[in-house]
Amino acid sequence: MQVFFLDPNAPWPKELNFHLWPYFEHDQVVFRGLSTVKFDSGIMVCGDLLKFFPIAFLVTIDFNYPSFALPLGPDLTLDSEVSIRVPSTNLPPVDWPQFPGPKEGVLLNDKRTSVAQRVPKNNLTSNNT
Repeated sequence: MQVFFLDPNAPWPKELNFHLWPYFEHDQVVFRGLSTVKFDSGIMVCGDLLKFFPIAFLVTIDFNYPSFALPLGPDLTLDSEVSIRVPSTNLPPVDWPQFPGPKEGVLLNDKRTSVAQRVPKNNLTSNNT
């Protein structure tokens, strides 16, 4: 993906799929090197995830979830304009993949994974000395 952004003539990498969906939460989530599996179906997803209000982004390797995939292909360049439809139904759970569902597993890279949660104002304390 780096080549695509650094070389204006490079095509979008054919093995990468870019997904997005609405994300209306305050937690910010960054998972680089994410792998998930559904044990009952054997479906495995590997990629990178970024979630922050109002959109979640998932870049996957050789996995395409059509409802959330952007129309990327070899003709796309950095100057291209595309129309996208943002899905509003059948969205992943808000806390996915931080809290996998039953019969799901998640592998994370502990050095490149973070979740930032908003602290409510009434929980803030000040140290006035």
